[in-house]
Formats: sequence, structure tokens, C-alpha cells
Amino acid sequence: VLSLIQTRYQQPTAGPWPTVPSEFDLLLDLGKRLHRRQHFSRAIERIPDEQRVAIRLKTIGYGIFFGKRQYWGYSNVWGGNHLAGNPAFRVQSEKLKKQWKFCELLFSADTVKINSHLKSRDRVIVLTESTVLFADPSQGFAAKKSPLELSKLISVTFTPGTDQLVVLKFKHNTEAVFVFSDLQQDYVGEFVSTLMFALAK
Repeated sequence: VLSLIQTRYQQPTAGPWPTVPSEFDLLLDLGKRLHRRQHFSRAIERIPDEQRVAIRLKTIGYGIFFGKRQYWGYSNVWGGNHLAGNPAFRVQSEKLKKQWKFCELLFSADTVKINSHLKSRDRVIVLTESTVLFADPSQGFAAKKSPLELSKLISVTFTPGTDQLVVLKFKHNTEAVFVFSDLQQDYVGEFVSTLMFALAK
């Protein structure tokens, strides 16, 4: 059995596994699991470094959205910080890091935020490793309200259609209701997948 496992390690596509005496079943099962891990690792190694994060996030997204939302941006390029090309936002994001003491900006995009009085305002959503905040593009991307802490997040709701509506519910009856405003690209999948990734870290 050990010789068989070694052969599989050297030749990952050596055909079906043969039958072994029952007393070796446990050892063979271990060999199969090691083989699957090795095969997966080799597949990952072939993916360019700059694409691995997006592949990981899209794998998370598939588990979340399959059968629940037809359009979730899986065919799009997931860039994370979509406002990185805006010089004013880049400058302000560094200030936000110091102000709110976060380390990594994971995601940003234009949204329309809806408050409890059903009034809407253009806002940029900024997702960090520990918080969600909304910056005002008309005020130099300043964030006047305190960030919402991911540790207090209770639920994430999204619509099944193409309207890109997302509702985040936090403790103490706090909600963030917003719609991604880019009609040419669906950001729901990328945002929710990145959010789940941040929560799992």
C-alpha cells in the first residue's frame, strides 16, 4: 500500500485506485486524501499569484450564490478597491486608515445608500478587515459617521435579481441599506464574498 501511495504521489494521473485487503482500508483512505490535497496544491501552483485572491473569493461566492442569485459577477474582474484609480480617494483612504485605525482596504465601490427615512445619498462603501464605512464623495470622501464593526454583524441580505440591493444588519438595531450604482457591473458577489472572507480571518 505504501508503494502504491508513493507511485500516486509521483504520477497523479495513474488511473483508478486498486482494491486492497480490508485491513489496509484506513491506510489507503489516508493515501487518497493526501493525493487529493497534492493534486489540488499543484493546480493552485499553476494559477498566477495576482489571480489567486480572486479565485479564492469566487470559490466563496459560488458557495453563497449558487441557486440564489443568477447574476453575481463571477465573470467579471474582481479588483477589490475599485476606486483605487481616483487620486482624491487614494489620498483620503490613507487619512481614513489613520483616523479609524484599520490596516487593509479590501473593497470599495460607488453606492446609493438609503437611510431609515428612505432618503438616498451617493456614498462610497469601504470594506476593511474589521469594519464597513461609507464615505461621501461630495465631501472629498470624508466619513463623518463611525464605521460599522464586522464583529457586530448579524446578517447579510441580497436580492435575487439584478438590482444590486444589499442589507447589512448589525447589533443594536443598526442597518446599512445600499445599492451598488454601477449598472454595467454586478458588485454584489464580490462584496459579499470579500465580506465573508474578512469575517473568516
